[in-house]
Parts: sequence; structure tokens; C-alpha cells
Amino acid sequence: MIFAFAALCFTQSQAKYSLTTISNPGPFYDTWAYGISGTNIVGCYESANDGHGDPKGFLYDGSNFTTLTEPDAIYFTMAFGISGHNIVGSYGNNSGFYGFLYDGTNYTTLNVSGASATWAYGISGTKVVGYYQIAGVGSYTNQGFIYTDGNYITLSFPGAVDTYPQGISDHNIVGYYDYGTDTYGDPISPQGFLYDGTNFITLSVPGATYTQAYGISGNKIVGFSSLGSFLCDGSNYIILDFSLPIQPMCRGICGNNIAGYYYAVTGYMQGLLATHVDVPLAPAILTISALGIGQLQIAVTNGTPDTESATNMLQSTTDFVHWASISTNISFSQNFTNIVSATNVMTFYRVYTK
Repeated sequence: MIFAFAALCFTQSQAKYSLTTISNPGPFYDTWAYGISGTNIVGCYESANDGHGDPKGFLYDGSNFTTLTEPDAIYFTMAFGISGHNIVGSYGNNSGFYGFLYDGTNYTTLNVSGASATWAYGISGTKVVGYYQIAGVGSYTNQGFIYTDGNYITLSFPGAVDTYPQGISDHNIVGYYDYGTDTYGDPISPQGFLYDGTNFITLSVPGATYTQAYGISGNKIVGFSSLGSFLCDGSNYIILDFSLPIQPMCRGICGNNIAGYYYAVTGYMQGLLATHVDVPLAPAILTISALGIGQLQIAVTNGTPDTESATNMLQSTTDFVHWASISTNISFSQNFTNIVSATNVMTFYRVYTK
């Protein structure tokens, strides 16, 4: 069963984040941060000693980097997801591309039977999600999978050509799907999805031409769209730019922490840890002006008004006009806080008498 999940409130982020750059020390080219669990972050980097095209995985615990290299890997090892001490990713050698599950001691190869390539991206507990490629004549398709205790279950968005699961939190899985790829193998207008174990829900950032969901933690989902990286909390899509000159790619989330990467001024890719910081809004100051008979204009500075509350709760009395919130009525001459909206000037037409 499929449900649409696009009619959500869309706002530019007012949330504040503290940013920490994640870069593997020593001579390097690029660092990508993909997955996060607690204070641990996984990803991959390219070393100047190895040259481009042969990335190695890493585990970063907040202080130290540990290189991850699958024993059978020749070309690359890339770590994409982490849950506790379990890490998943993919590696390549002369035989092909495979997924892996690393428990801190041993590597287990993940290889869907009949697949030409297997990519493991997300993990929650011991449940792994990813996708595998099936080669055809001059083309291939990608189907999702769920791996648990040695068993693979195919996960495919109904009617889609390709399905790419990326992240998992408990029984909830996020990713994206498409109806085909272009000549370069890139998805055509992909859309995100949330799978709750029974139903697929389409995730689509309003106004975006494409949406790709990558990480999930509880009810929070992060990903990337044509408008930039986003956070979806179940009620709102929020575009996250972190005031960086180039849009970051948000890939993983754990609680209030987001992992990803961005192009730095050095020209290299840098890993990114964004931590949400609660910053109270400045008090909003109301100015009420009479525009004419029965017309009032409310202008708000240092904050923004709740449009719906203002429309429904603006009241007039014999000699006063009051602003009414859910819990408090305050006169127009006072300040108030905790105001959220997309506009800071509203005009109301109301007949009142003195």
C-alpha cells in the first residue's frame, strides 16, 4: 500500500546547529561522513598516499580515527551505516562489489544470490538494508533488500524500476525510488520513501524536482533534494544549509546530530557533524496601526507571528485590541516570544466599534 506524504508544512530552517568538520588526519583528498550512532561516525576517505579512486572506510569516535579495510577488498572499502558496534558498508575486488557487516572483530560478506553487485547502507541492531543490482541486456535494475541473520528479503517500491533503501531505525526504513535511469546511470526524478514494515509512504519536499531520503532516527528523516539537504520531523520539511557556501549533503542522523559532507574552500570534500542547538527567539514586538474603518495592520519585528492564531484569535474590545495566544492574552504594547510563521506583516479586516 502506498501513501502520499508531500502535503507538509515547508519552512526555511530557523534551527541553529553547531558544526564540526570531520577530516581524517594526514595527507588526504576527501572525507565523507555517512552514518552516525551516538558519538560514533562512519564514512570513508581518500588518502594522498593511495591516490583517487581507492577510498578506505573509517570509524571516528569523537577523538580518534580507525581505518576500516575489508580483508578481501582490493579497490575500496566504504562504511555507510552504524548501529552500536555494528558497521555496514561495501567493498570491491576483482570478483565484484559486495556488502559487509563488521561487528568490531569479524567481517561478514553480504552478497544477494544472483546479484551483480550488493551495497549495504543502513543498520539497526542486526538488521541491514541496502540494494543489489541485477544485470540485464545493456542495462541493470536495482532492488532493495533487508538482511537479518543470514536471510535476505527483497524490498521494492510498488511500480518503481529501482528501489534504494538507505537507512533504518527499528522497523522503519527510508530511501528513494525511481522509474528508470538516464544514459549516465543516474536516477530520473527520484522520490523518497518511508517503509514502516507494511506500507510505503512517499517523501517529497514541496517544490523540489527530486527527493532522496538517506537517514532516519525515530521520526526524524534527513536527505537531499533539488532544494538542498532537508530534515523531516513528521510535520515539517526544513531545508538545512548551515550557512555554508555550497549545499551540504546530509546522510545520517542520530537524535539531534546529523552527519554528512560538503565541499570546503580547499576544494576537497570534508565530513560534517551538525549538532542542534536550542536558541530562543528574540522577543517579538507588535505594532498595531489603524488603516481605515475596520482595518488593522499588525507588524512584528524580531520575530514572526503565528498566522493562524492571529487570524482566529485577534479580538477587539470596547477600547483595546488584544493579541490572544493559546494560553495568554496580552496587549499590543507588550512583547511576546515563541512565534513561528513565514511572514512578519499581516493585515486584518475586521469591523469593530468603540
